Amino acid sequence: MLQLIFTEWTKNSHWGVWLSAILFSAIHMQFFGFLPRLFLGVFFGYMLEVTGSLWMPIVAHFVNNLTGVLLSYFMAKEAIPKDAGDFGMTNETWVYGIVGGILGGLMFWLVVRKKNRVL
Repeated sequence: MLQLIFTEWTKNSHWGVWLSAILFSAIHMQFFGFLPRLFLGVFFGYMLEVTGSLWMPIVAHFVNNLTGVLLSYFMAKEAIPKDAGDFGMTNETWVYGIVGGILGGLMFWLVVRKKNRVL
């Protein structure tokens, strides 16, 4: 709803996505998590913009939160090592970020391509 309001207010869908993502991140009230949540909000916003369906970002948000909850649960039960929470925090794991960015970009491109074919 806010994205639609910001888009109508600014007459630009990109501004609508970014302003609602900033608000999405700020509402969580965690300083160190602001930038990751900002980009997650941008991802969700563009997912809504491209697909036209609110269900896609809802499912993506659910999967994101479910992953965090399951990791916390299994770390507490010692089913996975406690240092699993440090995944992505070492010097060698920058490769995962690049691979994830490429895969995310590819998935986004596939969604845009499919949407353009339908039009």
